[in-house]
Amino acid sequence: MYRRQPVRLWSPLPRDECLYRLIDAAGDPARRSPGAPVPPLHGRILDERITVSNWAESAGDERHSYAAQLAVVAEPGPRGGTTLTGTVGVPAPVLATRLALLAVACVLLVAALALLVAEVVAVLNGTFRSASPVFLLLVSAVPAFFVSNEIRGPGRYRRSVTTLLATMTSLIGARLYH
Repeated sequence: MYRRQPVRLWSPLPRDECLYRLIDAAGDPARRSPGAPVPPLHGRILDERITVSNWAESAGDERHSYAAQLAVVAEPGPRGGTTLTGTVGVPAPVLATRLALLAVACVLLVAALALLVAEVVAVLNGTFRSASPVFLLLVSAVPAFFVSNEIRGPGRYRRSVTTLLATMTSLIGARLYH
């Protein structure tokens, strides 16, 4: 689901104008004056290589691990204008980290629930164990919270891709081609 997908945008603007608009939109928020709006994009625009994501999702107040990243190359289009060709999706290192953390959280959750069941069975049999059911519930709450966050991931990812592509198309007057 989170694999990088191919994407192709075409803008009627010349390549230099597209790059100028994207550089302006991905301005450094540390250099902005107080009260000035936060730039819509966050990333790097180097010559024709563009790697950007939505500012709010990748570095701003709405930051989350499913922020889509657009990695494209800007080239002169066959009909004039500019063609941006590349991929959109969650960066591979972020995805690998999320999957590893999810695996660890699932193992911890299963272990905590198994200990909780063993504790309940021991109490019902009249034997006392050293672990407290309240402690086991608290221990299982952390991985349960992480797993519940992962369940919300696909919706966040789809919104992130849609928002990022909408931002790009509005900034450079582009159309999306599949």
